[in-house]
Amino acid sequence: MKPVWSVLLGAAVLGAVVAVAIARHTGPTRCDPGWISLGPRCCAPGQVLGSGHCQGDARVCPPGFHRAAHAPFECVREPHRVRIDRTRVNIGPNDWQSEQVPVLTGEVGPLWSDSIEVTNEQWRACAATNHCAAKSLGEAGQPVVHVTLEEAQDYCRANGGRLPNVQERMAIAVGAESRRYPWGQTGLVCRRAVFGLSDGPCAEKGTQPEVTGSHAAGQSPQGVFDLSGNVAELAVDSRGRAWVCGGSFRSHSALELMTLGSDACTKVRARQKNLPCLPRKKRKRKTSGRLLSQRALRARDAGARTGRRRAPERKGTMKAKPS
Repeated sequence: MKPVWSVLLGAAVLGAVVAVAIARHTGPTRCDPGWISLGPRCCAPGQVLGSGHCQGDARVCPPGFHRAAHAPFECVREPHRVRIDRTRVNIGPNDWQSEQVPVLTGEVGPLWSDSIEVTNEQWRACAATNHCAAKSLGEAGQPVVHVTLEEAQDYCRANGGRLPNVQERMAIAVGAESRRYPWGQTGLVCRRAVFGLSDGPCAEKGTQPEVTGSHAAGQSPQGVFDLSGNVAELAVDSRGRAWVCGGSFRSHSALELMTLGSDACTKVRARQKNLPCLPRKKRKRKTSGRLLSQRALRARDAGARTGRRRAPERKGTMKAKPS
């Protein structure tokens, strides 16, 4: 008869092997409570995965989400407006990025930002009023994609807002604390940001972004979701040139996802016939927000978010200091 201790040791080893096997099979934890991990996606209970999409009606949606008004009844994050108070931003070299991060300082805001990326449900409602172009849209709760810059501007105007400039976009993401990530200084993990879904580290063979706002642990202290990952976001510089910020679900480089990384915002190189309509600088009151427009931007994925209420804005822009 084998000693009891040897049996217990064998059971412990077997348990460890099983645990490792399960971990390798399921991958890293990335879906919030109330969502089910299906391949590279987080789907609602009752849905199945097909062609990269969460298909079918959701039996129940997690707190903070509603079921779409029309079939299929998918889950959509409840949008709300977030006030970004006047923020003194000081951005400079940080650790090993000392030669890559520009030195920026200045005041931004106050302004308003939508808490989530513009969803297909919101775009569909805008198209129904003939203010936005009609498109073939995906899941109701996903961010709208394949939107041109001009179309993105049309959506912003229809909702009383505009695209943010690059400094405003950075201020929303980094805050007065100059956060390395929207949620804080550390912790780039799969449950906080939608990234690495195509070829790791969070999933494999992913071809679609997640439902916007489905990674609550990655929101900013002010309550703005998906500032890093999912789909990149459009912003404009002082010359009206388009930039995309924040990385996407395909990103696997930390520099694309860090708010202060050298790849945090990159200039759009895709050819455009029309530049975006910028707000008049002489207006005393403006609306500002984030607009995402995912289109074929050279392997980049981008989308939009816009504010709706007006808030007084300080005159002037953030200026770069010589390094």
